[in-house]
Amino acid sequence: MKTSRIIVGLALAVLLATCAAPHVYAQAKTASNDKAEIEALEKNYIVAFNAKDVKAIMACYAPGDSLFVFDAVPPREYPSWDAYKKDWESLFAAYPGKLSNAISEQSITVVGSGGIRTQHPDWLFHKKRW
Repeated sequence: MKTSRIIVGLALAVLLATCAAPHVYAQAKTASNDKAEIEALEKNYIVAFNAKDVKAIMACYAPGDSLFVFDAVPPREYPSWDAYKKDWESLFAAYPGKLSNAISEQSITVVGSGGIRTQHPDWLFHKKRW
């Protein structure tokens, strides 16, 4: 009787491991795809920023009132896509000279439906002298 419980237990463990393995693999594959999509989005953003292309920058964000952005500069809160777009337009108008942006030391971790990104941005602004 003890032997049959061990055999049933081992069979159950093998069955669970076999069923769980494809799910774990699928999650890892999805996380890898999500990470690649985030990296591509970051590259698109950098190209758009360096070209001062507000339309391309805003394509990186969710449209409409569902976007809410906190920023380092006043007014610090942008409650919609349109409000944030105006901020980008103001930034580029204030700096008509050369702008450049690059990212170094970027790390992206995807867990489930969320992700964490850390980076070191390198910005260079040249303000036109009057």
